[in-house]
Formats: sequence, structure tokens, C-alpha cells
Amino acid sequence: MDINQQQKCNLCGDNFTVQGILDLAEHYWPELDVLVCRSPCCQKPQELQLKAGVIERGYVYAAGAPHFAGMEVYIAPNLHVSRSGRAISFHLGGSVVTINAKT
Repeated sequence: MDINQQQKCNLCGDNFTVQGILDLAEHYWPELDVLVCRSPCCQKPQELQLKAGVIERGYVYAAGAPHFAGMEVYIAPNLHVSRSGRAISFHLGGSVVTINAKT
């Protein structure tokens, strides 16, 4: 699936895109390599894992310790990702965005 493809939110019934979720990134969780965002339709928390050319959407769960479960894979051919300490940077659509870990 493409990151710009419209989808229906299971929580509020409105439409969103994964690009819209990525645009509302709030903080990076370096221990899980997860970007915590908000959905553009209902502002509910969303967890994404970024890799070169791919975004995984899923959720964090606890089984003794927190883990990320990737549920959906989205193609983002021009996505480039780098990590540095407690921050993640991604290049997509001509701009570089850096999101820091929550302090």
C-alpha cells in the first residue's frame, strides 16, 4: 500500500493517509525504534517504524517489556532514514525532518 492512499479510520470513521500520520510525528522512542505520531482524523496515538523505502504501522505492547508489533507495511520509495543517539531523521518529499526522543 502507498503512504498517500486514503484509508478509513477504525476509530472515528473519517479518512486519513499514513503520510498524514507521519506529518504529525510527536516524538521518537529509540529503545523500540518507533516514531510516535497522531492520526490526522481523530488525533489518536499511532506508532510507526521507518526503514529505507518502507513504513510499518503497528502498535506497542508490553510483554515483560515494551515491544513493537508491525501490522501494516506501506511503500515509500523516496524515504531515507538515519538515526543518531536519541533522534531519528527522515528525508521524504524534499525535506529532512528530525524528531527527538521524549525527555
